[in-house]
Amino acid sequence: MGKIMRKRWTILILALAMVIGLVPPMPAPVQAAPVIQILDLSATPDISTVTRVTTGMINVRVNVSGIDPTEYSNLFYEVTNLTTGGAPVVDKNNKAMSSGQNEVTFFNVVLTEGLNQIVVKYGDTSSVSSAPAYVLYTPIAVITDLRIDGEPFADGGIYPKAPKQRFFITGKAPNATEVEFRLKGDPQPHFAFVSNGEFFIMVEDANLTSGSQTNFKIRPGNNELEIIARNPTNTYYAKRSFIYDNGFPFAYDVKLSETTLNPVVNHDLTYAPTVTTKSLRVSGKLKVNLDLSQLPATVPAYVYGEIRPSTGTSTDFVFNLTPSAPLTGAPQVESNYLIYNFQYDFTINNNRNQSILFTFTDPNNNTIQNSFNFFFQDPNGAYVERVHMVLPDDSTGPELSESGLNSITELPSKLRVFVNDKTTAVEAYLGENEDITLNVTGVNSQSADISLPSTIPDGVYKLTVKPRNTGGVYTEGIRTYQIQILSVPYIVVTNLPNGKVMRSLSELVCGGTTSYCIEGRVVNASFSAGAQLDVLLDGAVASGTLVTNGATFEYRFDQTFANNLPDGRHVLTLKLSVGGRLVTEKIITFFKFSTETPSFGDISLWSITSYSTSLLSDDFRPGQLPDTYVTNESYVRLTGSVFNAGGASLSITVRTRDQSGQPRIVTDRFNNISNPSDRTENVVPDDAVEVQPSGSIVPVDVFWKQDELIQVPNPGGDPYWQFGTYFIRLQPLGDTIIELSATNATGTVTKTITITREPLPYRIIEPAGMIKNANGQDQVNINSNFLRIKLEAEGADRVEFGRNQLAVRDPSDSTGRTFIYEVKNLKRGANRIRFSVYRGTQKVDGEFIAYNINTSVVGATFKTPIDSRMEAFEGLVSLRFPRGTLLKRNNPDDPSPIVSADREILFGLAGNDGRVDRQKYTAYQNEVVQGSFMLQPPSRYRLASPLIWIDAGYIRNRGPNDPLEDYMQEALTGSGQDPYDNTVFYLRSDSEAFVPTQRGTLTIKFDPSIRDNAWRYISVFMFDTYMDYRGVTVSGWRNLGGVVDTKNNTITVPFDKFGYYAVMYMNNSFNDVINHSWARDALDTMYSKGYMLNETTESFGPNSSITRGEFATMLVKIFDIPLQYDINNPSFTDVPPFDPTGSSMGLWEYKYIETAARVGIVRGETFNRFNPMGLITRQDAAIMIARAAELKLESNENRVLASLQKQFTDANLIDIYARAAVDAVVKKGFIEGKANTLQPGQTKQTYRFDPLETFTRAEAALVAMRVLQDLKKIPK
Repeated sequence: MGKIMRKRWTILILALAMVIGLVPPMPAPVQAAPVIQILDLSATPDISTVTRVTTGMINVRVNVSGIDPTEYSNLFYEVTNLTTGGAPVVDKNNKAMSSGQNEVTFFNVVLTEGLNQIVVKYGDTSSVSSAPAYVLYTPIAVITDLRIDGEPFADGGIYPKAPKQRFFITGKAPNATEVEFRLKGDPQPHFAFVSNGEFFIMVEDANLTSGSQTNFKIRPGNNELEIIARNPTNTYYAKRSFIYDNGFPFAYDVKLSETTLNPVVNHDLTYAPTVTTKSLRVSGKLKVNLDLSQLPATVPAYVYGEIRPSTGTSTDFVFNLTPSAPLTGAPQVESNYLIYNFQYDFTINNNRNQSILFTFTDPNNNTIQNSFNFFFQDPNGAYVERVHMVLPDDSTGPELSESGLNSITELPSKLRVFVNDKTTAVEAYLGENEDITLNVTGVNSQSADISLPSTIPDGVYKLTVKPRNTGGVYTEGIRTYQIQILSVPYIVVTNLPNGKVMRSLSELVCGGTTSYCIEGRVVNASFSAGAQLDVLLDGAVASGTLVTNGATFEYRFDQTFANNLPDGRHVLTLKLSVGGRLVTEKIITFFKFSTETPSFGDISLWSITSYSTSLLSDDFRPGQLPDTYVTNESYVRLTGSVFNAGGASLSITVRTRDQSGQPRIVTDRFNNISNPSDRTENVVPDDAVEVQPSGSIVPVDVFWKQDELIQVPNPGGDPYWQFGTYFIRLQPLGDTIIELSATNATGTVTKTITITREPLPYRIIEPAGMIKNANGQDQVNINSNFLRIKLEAEGADRVEFGRNQLAVRDPSDSTGRTFIYEVKNLKRGANRIRFSVYRGTQKVDGEFIAYNINTSVVGATFKTPIDSRMEAFEGLVSLRFPRGTLLKRNNPDDPSPIVSADREILFGLAGNDGRVDRQKYTAYQNEVVQGSFMLQPPSRYRLASPLIWIDAGYIRNRGPNDPLEDYMQEALTGSGQDPYDNTVFYLRSDSEAFVPTQRGTLTIKFDPSIRDNAWRYISVFMFDTYMDYRGVTVSGWRNLGGVVDTKNNTITVPFDKFGYYAVMYMNNSFNDVINHSWARDALDTMYSKGYMLNETTESFGPNSSITRGEFATMLVKIFDIPLQYDINNPSFTDVPPFDPTGSSMGLWEYKYIETAARVGIVRGETFNRFNPMGLITRQDAAIMIARAAELKLESNENRVLASLQKQFTDANLIDIYARAAVDAVVKKGFIEGKANTLQPGQTKQTYRFDPLETFTRAEAALVAMRVLQDLKKIPK
């Protein structure tokens, strides 16, 4: 059956083939002509309707018919810029890709700025082409995809999500050649690294004092950023705010409210606002860490908090889950911290500079502090609110800082001054003496512009900005800044960041189009004006072409040269010359790795000392072989980078020997670098240590510092990783081998570092800066008569200085190898310091020269035991005490006061920011910034002498675990300290400080250029923390007055306590004093020396009547009567210890009136009242003066009356109780009579006393001047 079927099918197929063969052939089809049509783009060049784009490369979709797909490779395009009129740019290398039926797409077609015409063509010789299509390209520099530490940057969020002290901000900025960051409150611009439309910038905690890698610092809490993306033709601005979490407690979202205004006015306290009222409320949030060791229990890691206004009452509170005022409501619980809300009301005084300090204290009494500054101003005065830089496009840039140094790097330039609505004009000057007058535009919309011309020489200047109103310059509204003009040329490279990693130099792209190229600009120079740029790679002249345009440049590497660049580390050097002279150079290190195997970059080795100063040193000396080092250090810290490590493991292995000589291997490994919590280690405590900010050393049980494992963005390439270790303990003697290994899917790389430790007999840690002098001796130059020596002597039993003077072991060093000793009484010039280190019977001697330059400049210090006469700094300051004066702890609650004759007093010359030790403390530390702010001279005064620090030290209350012997040794033999040591000067407690047991006198030399007849404007001020007339604790300058010796240019004041002292010159008076016809000099003297105060911010009030309270206060000050008062036992019922309502305006105070009562100057009125607000009569004033001056009074009433009748026509009207005092005061010439009107025919002038008349403040000032002359406190 199957055979039959197969035979039938064969016959059928043969028959069909014969039929087909008889059919005549058909003609071939005619192929359609090729047609090319550009899709999606405009067909006409009409600017109003043309396709618009903002990116420099687009994809062009094209419909093609009549072209076989095998011929698509013969399609090409040309682009013509119709705006510039250039020749068409033909691109045959960018091949079309099939993207659909009869459709192709050209990807990444490059446009140039302006109107672009695109034509697609087919074949080399064929005339087949598309109709033109048009696209308008505007290279707008936008900012997108902002991230903080890899997390999307949501405005107002808390970042980083994992708290750390160093992180990155990344983003995309297509078309941008430069991305600039401006932090509100920071005058410095910070530039991101930009490549292929992406950028990144590193940010650090402002409190990070060691191992710093950037100057872009932010403070915990609220931060506001302005991000500026630029290209040659466009600028884009973005603003973002966030709350920075550094892992410690801080205050944020802090508002300062003026509660007496209607409606209430709220200010953001983060940015130093200005208030115009004194009753304030501070509110916000406190972020407080949880004690993670007690999870899941919710226990705060910090137990106490404090809010301390600089001129208001502070408040203490406890952190718990049921808080009380000023905390409000239960805290919000997060995974690692609590958020408390708080609200606190307080009242400030008239000081312009105000601040609020937040303190967080843990169970071990360690503290974290945040400070905020603000200003008070009179609502009716003219004020400079703030001053900003002006950006090149004339927009307002960052605000200048009053506490820091503000750099101006381009001239000419402008500053923008913002003023209040009472200001009608602005003046601006440069220089300490306002030597340069700057041009200022008129005030428009409460702002004016200051011009900084190109003729200003480089240097640091004081900028003074003065507001004016209808009454002239308003002194209280003046603001001053320190600015640094740096108009020297420098180089900015925008597409090659330092440390960039790449697989090929082709990743360097200029203008979004040209590969193998770096681009940038020069500042304060121009290629068109003759500037020249030389480019070197690894020390040799690079191979390539430099293209310049004005101040911008591109350097295009030769492609063959670039492709042959070997893998590894490379150094690019750009040298800028002007007029044939090298003016600056920029060095950039980058890495090229063409394979995907992990690679290590540079590894840095740090000692404890070098890391604390952020300066690499020669503590680890290179050996003869690569990656070998010799050291005397006991610990090493490693920092570095690893590339191609995504998903890799990263390990560190330390090989040493134990005490028996057996090998010991310790490893710490991140199993996946992208997940650092996944780690394996066998480290034990003491294999590594961490150095606390206080300098103490704490053992840790890991090598890697997890918070320093940071992924670094690498625009145009793969990210790489930075890492850091704790301080690893080295083998005491011999080799420590450290292996760093990284493994990914393609392989493993290991870097081996060998450190040979050769312990020294000793090592001098302090003083730093030891040099070799001309005689080959070790020498340190100092400016002090004492020297603190810190010496490391491993294994030493003792260290002796001189003759059997033992050094003490440093209590902060748990290893016991560090010794401290203070050499005293160093003479001027060379001082030989000899010491001996003992180990059993072995003795090693050492010596060096301490050269005391003994020059009276900032930083000079001098120590001496208390004596009846002490002088420092070539007679600049002289302190005298009565014989037998000792030092006592100023705590009235001490059951047995601590009194010492052996403590030493420290004298120091400080800069305007209060720093004496300018090496140990930097101008940008939080404590110094706060101190500098508080130490600014009061308004209407300027410094007329250096800032002088005089201190006898302090000692806290003895703790339950403090040995009595050690405590008393420190109390009895201690000394004064630097103002920023331990507890900073403005936080010290009066009850812990040492004071003299008897009043002394302080004499200070002042500026000799001040004319002799200007004595009346000279006064001594002391920075003090005290309770003002309202009962509010205030930290600020107190006017002590003083007796001027014009011959010797000195001024002398009583001395009761230690602190900062300075001579100041009153350089601005009050309008109502300047215009006073007969008492101007007297009023100026009384105000400048603090005997009388002004009634309001801008008026003194000379014609107001003086009150009994103010007159009594003035006399106590004039006669230098030591204050005697007890707030719990007042003499008068109507003079309360405090005046919280401010009714006295500070013109009189309880403590002065109480002192006057206790020493017998005042007696009061009926019902045990004093009537301080009552106006004083002339006869009562005479009584107070007579008692204060202890004048001898006539006891015979008849003789007194007869004497008065000879002088005054109204003698009988003087009350009997006052007659003797009036007679004595008139005879001394303190108070004069008033002339009667001459009657017709009368030739002899007669006088009256007017006993019941009141005094004006001007009249009282004249009387006070006569008293001062009699006391020989002022010239006659």
